[in-house]
Amino acid sequence: MNPITYVLQPLLAIRVMLNPTTETQVLVDKLKMIRQIKVSTTNSYKNNSCLINVIYSILKGYSNPRLYCELIRACLMCLRDSLSKEDHGPQWGAFTFIKLPHIIKHLCEDSKSFKASEEVIQGFEMLLEMFPLLDFIDSHTACSCIELLLNELVKLDFVTENQCSSIIARRASVVSTLSSPNPPSNVLTIIMRTEPTLQRMLRTLDSDYSKIQEALVSMLSQVLAGNSLELILAAASVEGKLRMFVSKVIKFNEFSKQINLQDGAKSVHTNAVLFDMTFLMLCFITQKYGYQSIFLDGGNDTFFEKWCRQCMVELGNPKSHETMMGECDPSKVEALLTAIDNGEDLINCDTSWDQICISIIGATHDVLVAWENSTLSSNDVKRILDSMRSSMFCLPICAAAWLCSYMQVLHQDALLKPLNMVQQLLNVLPENEESQDNYYKCRQVLMCQIIRKMQQDLNPPTMPSKPSHSIISKDSILEQLIPIWESILEVGWLNVNAAQKLKTTLFTAGSDWFVNNLIKEMMKLQYRDELEKAVDLLFAIFHFDIEFCTLALLELMPQYLFNPDINVELIEPQQTALAKLCSYCIYASVELQQNSIVKNEVYKTTNNMDIDIDNSWPPNKIMRLDNGDCDSSGTGINGILLKALVALFRRIAVVASRHETLCRETHFVLRLLEQLVMCGRGSSQIILRHLPPTLLPNLIRCVPELFTVDLILNLYDVNWPSGRKAATSDLCLLQKTRCAKHTE
Repeated sequence: MNPITYVLQPLLAIRVMLNPTTETQVLVDKLKMIRQIKVSTTNSYKNNSCLINVIYSILKGYSNPRLYCELIRACLMCLRDSLSKEDHGPQWGAFTFIKLPHIIKHLCEDSKSFKASEEVIQGFEMLLEMFPLLDFIDSHTACSCIELLLNELVKLDFVTENQCSSIIARRASVVSTLSSPNPPSNVLTIIMRTEPTLQRMLRTLDSDYSKIQEALVSMLSQVLAGNSLELILAAASVEGKLRMFVSKVIKFNEFSKQINLQDGAKSVHTNAVLFDMTFLMLCFITQKYGYQSIFLDGGNDTFFEKWCRQCMVELGNPKSHETMMGECDPSKVEALLTAIDNGEDLINCDTSWDQICISIIGATHDVLVAWENSTLSSNDVKRILDSMRSSMFCLPICAAAWLCSYMQVLHQDALLKPLNMVQQLLNVLPENEESQDNYYKCRQVLMCQIIRKMQQDLNPPTMPSKPSHSIISKDSILEQLIPIWESILEVGWLNVNAAQKLKTTLFTAGSDWFVNNLIKEMMKLQYRDELEKAVDLLFAIFHFDIEFCTLALLELMPQYLFNPDINVELIEPQQTALAKLCSYCIYASVELQQNSIVKNEVYKTTNNMDIDIDNSWPPNKIMRLDNGDCDSSGTGINGILLKALVALFRRIAVVASRHETLCRETHFVLRLLEQLVMCGRGSSQIILRHLPPTLLPNLIRCVPELFTVDLILNLYDVNWPSGRKAATSDLCLLQKTRCAKHTE
């Protein structure tokens, strides 16, 4: 069964990669938007013989069951790809079997179909035809993925057990004959058990801190063991409970930062371990999901949130090492350094842990300066660093964060000693009496993961190990991009490795370069099917940063209209594909502006635009078709997107005024207008109201044979007198021009 669209899988892969905590309604709205522009492209203007290429759409019989089938298929393809990758397997398992059933239910409720549950079952029956995909997942997980999904839908009271029984039975007979690898992955089974575990954890974290310290330390130690934390976070993120989970962990981190020596040695030790565990967990979560995804409002004034804003190493967001040093109290730094140098147990000191974490920055600075000045030997530095991490692992993380920030401003020749200090913090300490508590090893493993992630985000030229998706290579960045694109185009879907490389390429080269070169590759294609696939894939890929990719695309369009070197590529079917992609991106960006939920959850992957778009054009006069008849406040376009659209419309108006006969340029302008009408359906006036008033009359005089009455009526808002007047004028002009051409 061929896919009806190539957008779903890469779009889901990108959304989950950028922000696994995306709200269910956001994804539902995105799927509805895709379906709208696709169905519109298929169903509009069937009476226009010049739009045969458009009617030949990738959507054939776009029914609700097929939508559900394609949605499940897209998630299973991502799951199949992630099973071999430890970092992504839990996330996609949780998304597919916890969040996907809720998405399906939301889509069914929005469709208002009286037989929605039957349509979902029909979608699963279609899915059974994709047995190679199902066989691979079922054999590698030793369970039936269809049965797991249907059971979740039953729990939501959306389908009944009787409806599911026949499908489960048909699939069970196949699963029993599959041979599994040795050993099969148990990630799906564990994921399904993680959901109730998360609920128990949230209830425990609501308890009184003074009564559950020991029980909480025991519970968190189990969470830190193996990949349990990954699974818990995956379940929390897809259920929309990650921020709730983080806020509760921060609460206990705040409670445990105070040291009260009167409580007894055991209580003091438990309190210290609890602070250490919660700090490590919060660092890991922040590195995995990003500060902005967890703290949408900019964070509060708790210790961890302030430390994270000032000190946490983040890719593309350098922190000031001097600002960190400015928080240190010299007397506390000296006392802490003396205690560490003497090998004292910091757990028994009378300073709060938040002050110790701040003071360790100053202590690390003093040790580095002393080593650089030969006051301390390398053995002395090793001894001090080993003492620093002998019992508390939050301290080496704070030290490594400052060292990484400090290294960002150092010359290449000065990196060796701070790099060695960071590496020393990663070395495993030999077993001794101080490290015999049950929670030591799991904390040490998590500390090493956090510091290694800091190293990757820092990524200096001398770093021996780099992320697998790094674009550092002897080949040019373009030579690396083209094979990635060709492989994606060949298979028609986006795997995790390719998605990571595309994201890194976009971040490195910027949206202008990224869009320009991918469009060049698309325009090299000659066959309609390939171009349709490329449009879908590029539309999804541009969702790494749809706003800036759309701006780059709008800036690129005039080059195809006015640059003679690339103007020759503006032929069919390439120009229709380009117009369609441009329309898709425009409507996606407009939706982003109008949907406050999506806008808050957008994860920027690129730096600021190379060109200041706000200042690159003079203020524009906008054509008002309504002449004040309607109030468009709150429903229009604003900001740089509006300026880019108006600039593009001005330029295509110039094209229409320069040419009196059909040519590549005028044909593309017409295709773009058609696509804007077809993709937008009822919402196209948000965009089309900004067309210059001379554009359509000039275009009608140029190519009257390509215009229809329906097209002209849809280019204006006929609900208002001004729109009806303008449409009537253009219809009269169309009739007059046709008559004049017939009499010639």
